[in-house]
This record gives sequence, structure tokens and C-alpha cells, in this order.
Amino acid sequence: MQIYVLVDNRARQGFRSRWGLSILVEANNMKILFDGDTDAETLCYNVERMGVSIEDVDFVFLSHWHRDHYGGLKCLANKVGGRGVKVYAPPGEKSIVEKWGFQVEELPIASNTPLGPGIWSIGPLEAWSNFYEHSLLVVDEKARVLIVGCSHPGVAILAREASRIAGKPLTLVVGGFHMPRKEELVELMNYTEKVAPLHCTGEEAEKLLNTLYPHRILKLAGGDIVRL
Repeated sequence: MQIYVLVDNRARQGFRSRWGLSILVEANNMKILFDGDTDAETLCYNVERMGVSIEDVDFVFLSHWHRDHYGGLKCLANKVGGRGVKVYAPPGEKSIVEKWGFQVEELPIASNTPLGPGIWSIGPLEAWSNFYEHSLLVVDEKARVLIVGCSHPGVAILAREASRIAGKPLTLVVGGFHMPRKEELVELMNYTEKVAPLHCTGEEAEKLLNTLYPHRILKLAGGDIVRL
């Protein structure tokens, strides 16, 4: 399994940062674009700088309907020339990306839908009234990885459900944790071996993780690649 951090709030030298998140994952002979950052220019620049392709993805996984996660999908739309790439998403304003030529499939609430060999949508779960978010679970022979967008329903809740589906603790939870409190971080670490906080996790939460679990945290930024 390979995980490419295409865009994050932070970036390695030579890459561009932006308030947003986009991750490319390759596993089980599938290629998935998780979220699309805020704008097409940043995403396209970092994709080219990293030397990867996104126009051949099997599908897009959109965690939730906030612009810092779907805005840059116009980059992919421009690359595929309007070809109807499938987007798995929670219920929401699907017309936003359908106008770019994407085919949106809204997944049933709390469905834990299988999307391919070893690949599941966890959720979608309600974050607040009529607003939903789901996360991506990817399992292969070596690793069990949960990729989260902003974890609005709660990162520990998402990880608990993902570990239940995987049948054992996760290898890694990566993405935005949305400023969790200490109690939630402690619970999260019951369900995973390591974490890689990105995007909206927040400085205080990252400091807590560094203090409590210094050997279980991966410090990633845009331009990084994780091989498991």
C-alpha cells in the first residue's frame, strides 16, 4: 500500500501548501483519490511535482461537502476532459461537482459500504443536523489504514468502527482529526497502532499526541509518501 499526501496545510520544500486535504492511495490493484483540496491549481501543481497521475483513478472518495475537500477536484476534471469519474460521497450538494462532469453516488447513511477488495466507506455518519461525513478504510495483506477528512463525527468513533470492520486494530489513521480533546485521543489510540495527523487536527492535539505517544505518530505534510 502506498499513500501520497498530495495537499495539506503544511508542505515539504518544493510543494505548495493550502488549507485543505487531498490524498492518493494505491492498494489492492486500485487507485483512489481521497478528497480534492481547496483549489485546482495547488492540487495539479503538487501532483505534477510528485510525479504521480490522478487521471487514472478508479474513483474519487469525497469525505464531506466542505470546499477545502472538493474545490480542487476541478484539477481532475480538467485532466480527464469531462469523463464521468465516479465520486463516492455522503448525502449533500452533489450538483457542485456534477457540473464538472463527475458521477456522484451518495452512499446510504451508516452503511459501511464495501467499494472494492479490502476497501470500505465507514459511515456516512451524522456530524450535526443533516450534515454527514464518511471515511475510507483500506485493508491489504500488510496494513489496515483509515483515511479521514475532518472527522466531524469524531475521529475515535470512526476508528472504532473501522477497526471493528477490519477485525483487529488499525495500522494507521491518517488525515484531519478536527481538534480532538485528550479523552478522544486516548480512545483513538486504543484502535490504532499509529496516527498521522494532518489538516484540521490542531496544534494542541498534535502537542498532546507528541507528549503522550511520541513513538506512535507520523509527522507528514504535502509531498510525503508512506509505504506500508
